[in-house]
Amino acid sequence: MDTSHGGFPQPRRETTDRLVDAIANDQLDVEQRQALADLVNLLAAEMVSDSFARPGTLMDRTIEEAGAWGNLRSAWMRLHSQLYPRVVRS
Repeated sequence: MDTSHGGFPQPRRETTDRLVDAIANDQLDVEQRQALADLVNLLAAEMVSDSFARPGTLMDRTIEEAGAWGNLRSAWMRLHSQLYPRVVRS
C-alpha cells in the first residue's frame, strides 16, 4: 500500500509492464530475483564508472557511452527471459 497521498493507504496501481507489477507485488521467483540483481548490479557499476573523469573529446565520450549502453542492452537481452514472470512468458 502506498501512503504518499495524504497518509492514507492507496491501492497499488497496476502498470502495463508485468515485470514492474511482479516486482511491486513481490511475486518474483529465485531465478527472476537473481536476474534482476545481476541487471541492477551492472547498471550500478556502469553509473559508478560514469562518475569518474571522462575522456576529453566528444567522439571519445560517444564511443565510451555507446559501449556502456551496449553492455546494459546485452545484459537486458540475456536476462529478459529470466526476468519476466512465468505466466507472462509465451
